[in-house]
Amino acid sequence: WRLYGRALSAAEVGHVRAGTNLYWADVLVPSAGVCSQDCAHDLWTVCADIVECGTAAETCDAALATCADGAGSFTCACNRGNAGDGVTCAPLDECAGDLHNCDADAACTDTEASFTCACRAGFLCDGLACAALCPPGAFLVLRLAVESCILCPPGHHCDGGTTPHRCPAGTYSTTEGATSDAVCLSCPTGKISRAG
Repeated sequence: WRLYGRALSAAEVGHVRAGTNLYWADVLVPSAGVCSQDCAHDLWTVCADIVECGTAAETCDAALATCADGAGSFTCACNRGNAGDGVTCAPLDECAGDLHNCDADAACTDTEASFTCACRAGFLCDGLACAALCPPGAFLVLRLAVESCILCPPGHHCDGGTTPHRCPAGTYSTTEGATSDAVCLSCPTGKISRAG
């Protein structure tokens, strides 16, 4: 092995092979002066690593991957939220591929680099763990830091969520604990109801 035209001692070659000197093993070349495939050779028989990232030599997916230079080569890796080999990447849909951890009672929504979870109507949660709020015909009230289910009042219908829904304008209901707007009746002739 040679460095700047000088032969290396056995101890120096040992350091090169162990990677303990200033040069990597592929930077120094045998005394024949031949560089490895991915090195630029100069007159002093020292090879310098070629930087491929950001040059025409790089083959990474330009929009969806990141190139990382290494000693003697480079690697491509798809960015977060994408899948592939780094040369070819495609957006990953965690929701369609069932690659999410949303609760069974939550809806998964794909985002650019990840996904979000949101509980379906009638459930309270952070999206990862959902619990039924109240049974249909009731709604959830928080009083003094205590959650309670209250029976849906007349003129409303409740799906078990946190808000009672008024009967549509022109209808009314005298039913307590209604679960849908099917109990909302049309107002009699000569009577009006704005809502509820």
